[in-house]
Amino acid sequence: MPISFDSKLKEILADPDAKAILDELIPHLSGHPSMKMALGMKMSKIARLPYSKLKPEKAKELEERLNALGNKGAL
Repeated sequence: MPISFDSKLKEILADPDAKAILDELIPHLSGHPSMKMALGMKMSKIARLPYSKLKPEKAKELEERLNALGNKGAL
């Protein structure tokens, strides 16, 4: 299944390219105490949660970059 902004956190963390994007844009997420509880959640939902501390412009960038990863195999 291709990676996208609607992928679950565990799928994003399993993909090295997607994880690198996530670590760049939300560096504190991987060490957050609630991360294990969020593994089954879609990234699109996590990005809207207050603890993500993700500003709207960063959320948009995250969405675009994750969706681009999923689209690179479709060419």
